[in-house]
Amino acid sequence: MKFLKKYPVAVLFFLFQLVAIPSGEAQTWWNMNDGFDGGTPTCFDTCYGVLIAAGSMGYADEVPTKQIAQWAGTAWAPTQGGGTNNNINAMVVYGGKVCTGGDFDSAGTSKVNHIATWDGAAWTPVGTGMRNGSVFALAVYGGNLCAAGSFDTAGGVSCKDIAMWNGSSWQPLGSGLTNGAVNALCVYNGNLYAGGTFQSASGTTCNGIAYWNGAVWAVPVSGAGTTGYIESFTVNNGMLYAGGYFDTLGGVAIKNIGQWNGVSWSPLGTGVNSDVPALVSYQGNVIAGGAFSVAGGIPVAAVAEWNGSTWVDLQSGMDSYVTALGTYRGNLVAGGDFTMAGGVACIGVAQYGINPTGIREQSPSGKFTIYPNPTNGICTLDVSKCPEGSRIEVSNMLGQKLLVVPIESDGIPGKRQNLDLGGELPGIYLFRVYQGASLIGTGKLIRN
Repeated sequence: MKFLKKYPVAVLFFLFQLVAIPSGEAQTWWNMNDGFDGGTPTCFDTCYGVLIAAGSMGYADEVPTKQIAQWAGTAWAPTQGGGTNNNINAMVVYGGKVCTGGDFDSAGTSKVNHIATWDGAAWTPVGTGMRNGSVFALAVYGGNLCAAGSFDTAGGVSCKDIAMWNGSSWQPLGSGLTNGAVNALCVYNGNLYAGGTFQSASGTTCNGIAYWNGAVWAVPVSGAGTTGYIESFTVNNGMLYAGGYFDTLGGVAIKNIGQWNGVSWSPLGTGVNSDVPALVSYQGNVIAGGAFSVAGGIPVAAVAEWNGSTWVDLQSGMDSYVTALGTYRGNLVAGGDFTMAGGVACIGVAQYGINPTGIREQSPSGKFTIYPNPTNGICTLDVSKCPEGSRIEVSNMLGQKLLVVPIESDGIPGKRQNLDLGGELPGIYLFRVYQGASLIGTGKLIRN
């Protein structure tokens, strides 16, 4: 597995230590298997009981995924019917199906134009799609699908950068949004909000933000949009939040993230010091992701939480930028270019919350490969990079030691040893890595 090739496994606690964790245990980051390679996710959503991730990823858990993958709780898998031949920039659930928009012109075996739906088994085009550009944002408004980005036509109809699908045909929204692209869409207070680099909405100057009220375009604050551009939206506790790269919003000094109450814009403290391409509502608060290192004057690392009055660091954040945020089964999900989250090795994707296994995996100095994981019984260990004299001890959730595997690699490339759990019941097994008398890592094995 790539995750374990790059990062060793961390130290395990016995069950008596695990059950001693108080109910108010702080939330932490943990990995989602081998994560992503060959690109980063741009969006998450849930459908068919699984988490869907989409973006530019070429691999998930070392398996080719073609820009989209699904997670059912234990491992990533390609979507049945294949993926797309280019980047996916946006995703939304529409009519019980996953709808994606992006730079692609094929999805599965279907010829499409920048937009397609997936029903869990196969891909279908949405009309004849868009021409002369790409789709960057999707939303469902009034039961209809709205797509926006940078394009001239939708379904053969002139639609400048935004269009609505009523289930059978594409329709324009006024004369559209011009002089720039649309990066984000969001429904708030019965209106469809659009944000991006565009400068006018149906001929009205708007400077990067406007809303469609079902009949015409309007601007939140007349003549005072943003000095930069908007990349993301979310709604939380009756407020609309906008993230991007700007110094003012609606004529108010706001640094890269602001909130709208339907009447006026206001800052979130002193904001953040770089752009915000990802926002999500999580447990009543707002999570922002991007490339920033300061939020509200405190050091953070690519991700931070706004609790309504102050900014909060999320367990030391990531070692590189965040491109997507979502939620799954009550936990926060983050995707991006990072390889570490909260000090835990997480390649391109991580979860944040109360780890259901009670194990916080870490990233110590020993190196080895263990696969497959989950396993049907026998795992293979490539121990050629393990420190001489180290060993792996495997225990069950009662803390009972089941196996001790000495590691004698002798520095021979590709040297392997087997670890046999074939006689054990399905479940989670825990292991500790020792170098001499020192614990150097922990992790878990899943026996199917």
